[in-house]
Amino acid sequence: CAVNHISSKRTNELSDLVERKNNDMDDDEDEMRKLRRSKQFQDHSTYFGRSTTNQRTDQRQERSEPNLSESATTNDSSSTSKPDFVSSESSTAYDLEKLRSLFPTSFGQQIDEKENDAKAEEIASHDKLKRKKKVFELKFDANTQRTRVPVSNFQQQREKPIVVVDFTAPGVLENALHGPPSSSIDQSTSSGVSNDSTMEIEGELEVEENPLNLPITHEIVLKGHKRLISSLVVDPSGSRVLTGSYDFNVNMWDFAGMDSKLRPFRHFCPQEGHAIMTMEWSKTGDRFLVCPGSAIARVYDRDGYLLCQTIKGDMYIRDLTHTFGHVNGLNGGCWHPSEKMKIMTWSSDGTLRLWDLDNLKKNLTVVKLRNTSGGRYSCTSGGYSPDGKIIVGASFDGSLQIWESNRPLRPKSVKTAHEPKKETSSVMIAADNRYLYSRGGDHTVKIWDIRKFKKCVAEITELQNDNIHTGMAFSPNQQYIVTGTSAPRNVGIPGRLVFIGRKQQEVVYSTNVCEASVVQVCWNAKINQIAVGCSDNLARVFYDPKTSKKGALLCAGKRITRAPINVVGIRAVGDIISPHWLKAYKQMPSKRKQKFLDRKDPVKSRRPDLPVSGPSTGGRTGASTFAEHVVLNSKLNTLRDQNPREALLRYDAKTKADPLFLGAAYARTQPGTYLDENEYDSDGNVVDPKKKKQKTSS
Repeated sequence: CAVNHISSKRTNELSDLVERKNNDMDDDEDEMRKLRRSKQFQDHSTYFGRSTTNQRTDQRQERSEPNLSESATTNDSSSTSKPDFVSSESSTAYDLEKLRSLFPTSFGQQIDEKENDAKAEEIASHDKLKRKKKVFELKFDANTQRTRVPVSNFQQQREKPIVVVDFTAPGVLENALHGPPSSSIDQSTSSGVSNDSTMEIEGELEVEENPLNLPITHEIVLKGHKRLISSLVVDPSGSRVLTGSYDFNVNMWDFAGMDSKLRPFRHFCPQEGHAIMTMEWSKTGDRFLVCPGSAIARVYDRDGYLLCQTIKGDMYIRDLTHTFGHVNGLNGGCWHPSEKMKIMTWSSDGTLRLWDLDNLKKNLTVVKLRNTSGGRYSCTSGGYSPDGKIIVGASFDGSLQIWESNRPLRPKSVKTAHEPKKETSSVMIAADNRYLYSRGGDHTVKIWDIRKFKKCVAEITELQNDNIHTGMAFSPNQQYIVTGTSAPRNVGIPGRLVFIGRKQQEVVYSTNVCEASVVQVCWNAKINQIAVGCSDNLARVFYDPKTSKKGALLCAGKRITRAPINVVGIRAVGDIISPHWLKAYKQMPSKRKQKFLDRKDPVKSRRPDLPVSGPSTGGRTGASTFAEHVVLNSKLNTLRDQNPREALLRYDAKTKADPLFLGAAYARTQPGTYLDENEYDSDGNVVDPKKKKQKTSS
């Protein structure tokens, strides 16, 4: 139900009225002292036909009697005629204005005191209503409202009728000041609200609206994604928020830099075509890890610029411990709790890999999930213990497995922790390193004791989980666990925030958020605010102005920054044409003509270099390729393909016709050519044929 509270203007009027009445009360006391010494006091006393002594006695009785109307009726029962101050409509009703004009004494003072007390109580009740403003918003609206009722009374509250009380309506404020009228039936009819309904609302106001003092009284909505928000994290200082979505983008929000428009200051796409699975800030807040749906994880700095990334493994190696990276898409990743340069990722290939950011060419350690069937199941979620000594992983077959970080080959496992063939969307270990909490696809949250890791300690059921990214978070004091629930289609059940007490091991509080599913949850300890990512493409930040610090409080009421009105942009004016300066006057070409002219410009059109014809110029060769240049400009050696006899006979006729060098010298001594039959050794000496060794036949 929706109930309107008293406006601030009416509150100021009430405070002024109380102040005036207090001043009038002081004036009446002074006037009463004067009347006791004057004859006018005696005249007023004889007006009732009684002595002054009897009048004073009646006044003392009137101060002590609680009901003024009954006392006055008893004293005047002997009189047959009614005075002027007695109402003609009822024998028990009095005209208070005439009583004040006739008796500015303690009788009138008593009336003023009662009215002042009623007005003071009204102001106090208004302050109480103002403090419990959100308690009045009891109208259930699946689109925007959040009904603040316990889980057990949720269905009962939805079935209650809608009752609206307008405190600004005529007669309602007067009833609050002067008390209820004599006839309750007439008043309920005139105001349009029955007493039973009013009592029902008053009963709802007495219910503790926020008994756990949770920061969920106010909220801001962050818009910027086009699909489901699959990941949402707040940095350790509480100044920036990261949201990742199925639209492949990461949006970065800065509380201190935003105004009431709530726009992100940066957005980027880590890898096109891959949804954002998980993100996490480092413990120092100077960088963050992004795990998209690919096999490569990326690390960015605080401003969203890439620092480093992992490598992809060889998918053709059967034993995944022998490859240096993931071979299938990532399902998530996290930072080491104490070592700044170490991260861990888990993937659909059934492995968890530990990385050192100083050397990302290969992983440090490979942890393989074990299963009963012997096949390869996806690792749906994982994480570290707060001290970094324990690694936990959840498999698609419904099992939970934990390893000691120094001995990752001998895990403790629970084979039937959750329903198989459904994703365990989140696992986390408490600060005491003793209890493990898992959010399963079987709509449950289970609590496990790591020391006795065979059977769950407690199980919270009926928490709808239809999304593989549904997360959990601890409260700053580690006393509560908050998670979200999914909203099934065509059912009408909204998505909720559910708070589970660690000591009670059950749901202690629940509140509606929206019609869509609540996917990711992050409770920042420094600012005491809860960030929620939903399947309606929106992120919400819940806070309480009394208990929260900074964060959403910085931008929720910040004025929208606008450009000064005296600054005029040149482009806003358009093209300025001065027709009187004829030399500069020229009609601007159309877009089509300008595009045609730009096409002819080699610079604007980015025309490639034309081929060179002729010799090489400007450091460019005439050939289009180096091979062509070698073929065209270098002589091919064809000596191997020539016949030496034919090559010598080409010059025989030429030498005979023109003996230039040696022909004239041998013309007389040796006109003819003879064959030299001598044999020569390696030094050029003639070998004697007699000294040759005769070959002996074998």
